[in-house]
Amino acid sequence: MVLINMPSNGFQPRPEHFFEGEKDENKDGMPDNFVRKFNFKAEPTAAPYYLDKIKKGKSVTFKHVGEDWWGYNNRYYKNRYNVDKVRITVIRDQDIAMKHFEKGKLDYFDMVLPNLWHDKTNSDGYTKGYIQKYWGFNQSPQGAGGLWMNTAMPMLGNIEVRKGIMAATDYDGMIENIMRGDYSRKPHGLGFGHGEYDDPNNTPPKFDPAEAVKHFEKAGFDKIGADGIRVNDKGERLSFAITYG
Repeated sequence: MVLINMPSNGFQPRPEHFFEGEKDENKDGMPDNFVRKFNFKAEPTAAPYYLDKIKKGKSVTFKHVGEDWWGYNNRYYKNRYNVDKVRITVIRDQDIAMKHFEKGKLDYFDMVLPNLWHDKTNSDGYTKGYIQKYWGFNQSPQGAGGLWMNTAMPMLGNIEVRKGIMAATDYDGMIENIMRGDYSRKPHGLGFGHGEYDDPNNTPPKFDPAEAVKHFEKAGFDKIGADGIRVNDKGERLSFAITYG
């Protein structure tokens, strides 16, 4: 059994025997009770740590498999993974999590969002050097990311609508004004960084409101409603909810 993992751009082996014996009436390769049975059940692992304890909504603890872990036979793994356990604590509020970090209750804190990096690191802990900020670069493959559209939803099944949304979305403006230039735009949404397997001619679609209008009109949304939202002959509004995180 193999899982194609889009974010990490690779194939991950899965222990087929772990999932055997379960009903799969629709033959989609996924047990019908998958979420209920396996959501909090850890698969067998070849890694140096296994899932030991789960406190739902509070923490997960990983424990070392022991000194006879097979990986220590590999010279590149020697003297690594040598802590007995790793605990990941759930703190739902990011500001509270940052306070825990500043008090020394967390070992590290990801400041991926620009407002954290630029606006909330001016206290004594940072300015006096007790806390070090680190911005690192690497050449690892970058996974999929972007604006995903559910084509099973009304209107989004129309490719002209989807093309219009892409042309109407100002990604570069968002990066410059909201993300403060800390991010860069990928040539497409399916990931890159795969060396010779990347197509160097790929370019991201441009922000072009006029082009977006053409696509929307082709999809039948050629009128503007009283609220400024495009509508079609049926009176359907070209309006969507975007979930982001």
